[in-house]
Amino acid sequence: MSRAARWAAAVGLVTALAAGAAASAQESPTGPVAPKQEPLVIYDFEENLQGWGIPDWARESAYDVGKSITFSREVASHGTGSMQVIAEFPGSQWQGAYVEVFMYVTDWSPFSSMSVDIYLPPNAPRGLLARFILTVGEKWEWTEMNRPLLLE
Repeated sequence: MSRAARWAAAVGLVTALAAGAAASAQESPTGPVAPKQEPLVIYDFEENLQGWGIPDWARESAYDVGKSITFSREVASHGTGSMQVIAEFPGSQWQGAYVEVFMYVTDWSPFSSMSVDIYLPPNAPRGLLARFILTVGEKWEWTEMNRPLLLE
């Protein structure tokens, strides 16, 4: 891509799914079945950005292309609000757009999964990848997904 591509992604919902406890499993003809768990909505962006922003450390990096983050009602996967991230990818080298929020969770073990809804507009460049990155523990250890997900 020779010219800069400006795009916006709307993040509509960040959820975590609590793991079913064995003690509350139901019986079926084929054995125990965990009860259906409703996702715990952590961030829904219904009224504001809920503390999310572009981190200062990312703004100082030559590899960061995040331009702005705003509250939006243009696209939403749940309710009417979302977080909109504007980024500009020149396409000549690896670059990223980071957003973060400080959330003090001491134990993620009750949760079996996390999910996020991401909307890319039709003019977004092809081949964009996404990763969850968490900093965990007392030393804020960087933990990220092994493989990125292709955004389509």
